[in-house]
Amino acid sequence: MNCCFRRTSLQESALLRPNVLLHEGNFQVKVDLQPIGGYRGPVGALTLSHRLGTSFTKWTLEDIEILSSLVNKVLRVIANRAIPNVLIYGKQDEESFAFHIVPYPKCNLWEKIKGAIDFVFGANRLKNSELIKIERFYQPLVVKECQMPTLVERRARSDVFCRDEVIFKQRVAQQVFPQGRVYDILYDISPKGVAKTDPHLLIVPQKEDGHVDGSFVPNTVRQEMFRIAQKVMQAFLARGCKSLFYVERNGEKLQGVHHKHVHAMGVYKMPATFLQKCLQLLRLFFAPRLDGKELEMCKKMNQSIFTTQIM
Repeated sequence: MNCCFRRTSLQESALLRPNVLLHEGNFQVKVDLQPIGGYRGPVGALTLSHRLGTSFTKWTLEDIEILSSLVNKVLRVIANRAIPNVLIYGKQDEESFAFHIVPYPKCNLWEKIKGAIDFVFGANRLKNSELIKIERFYQPLVVKECQMPTLVERRARSDVFCRDEVIFKQRVAQQVFPQGRVYDILYDISPKGVAKTDPHLLIVPQKEDGHVDGSFVPNTVRQEMFRIAQKVMQAFLARGCKSLFYVERNGEKLQGVHHKHVHAMGVYKMPATFLQKCLQLLRLFFAPRLDGKELEMCKKMNQSIFTTQIM
C-alpha cells in the first residue's frame, strides 16, 4: 500500500489545510470538521474520503480493501482508549461520498439524541482549539500500525439473528463467498428511511462471523460487507434513489441487535422543510414496523439485486 504522511504545525493544520492526517492509496483520513454530536473530547470523529472525489458506488475492489484496513486501524486506535461504541456511516449524494467514524465515549441517551439531531439538521463546525486537540491525539497513532487483537472477542449465540425463524421471515437473499463465508441479506422490518417506500437492507454475517464486533472484525469480513453494501447501493441508485446511506454500529450500547450487521439504505427524496426533518428524526427512534404483506412485497422487490453472486 502506498502511504504517506504530511506533518505540519498544529496551528497551521487548523487554519490552512483540510486536516489531513493520513494518505493511503486513494484515501485520505481527516478530522471531521462538523461531527454529529459535536465535540466529545480528543478522541474525536474522523472522515475517510476518496481523493479523486468518486462516489462509493464507483470504488474499485482495491479501494474497498484499503477502506477496510483503514476502518479497522481507526477502530483499534479508538478501542485502545476504552471506547467500544463507535458509529460508522456514509452518505452519498450525487457524486460525493465520505465515511464518518464517530466515537461515543459515554454512549448515554444525550449523546445518542444529540447525534441524531445533528444527523438530520446538520452539525456545528468545530472550534480550532477543539480541532487541534483531536489532531494531537490522532497524529502519532494513525500513521503506525496498532497491534491487532490477540484474542477474537466472540459473543453469545442467542441473539435474534441466530434464530432461523427471524432470518427466514426477513431474508431477501444469501451471498456466499469463495472462502465459504455466508451472508444473509435481510429486509429491515422497521425501515428508517424518510418514507416507508425507501429501501432498507441488512447485511448479516452468518454463524461465528456474526459474533465479532468493532476492531475484532477481520478485514476479509469487513471487505465482503462493504462489497455487498456497494452492490445494494448501486441497485438503489439505478432505481432513482437520490441519497444512499451505509450505517454500522459498533458496541453493545449502540446496537439494537448484538450480532454483527450493517445497513444499506436508499432515499428517494430527502426532507426539505423543518417539519419533514422533524418527522425523519422521529423515524430514527420510532420507525413503524412493516406488516406481513408489506414485508413480503419489499423482499420481492429487492431479490433481483442478488441474481448473481459477488466473486
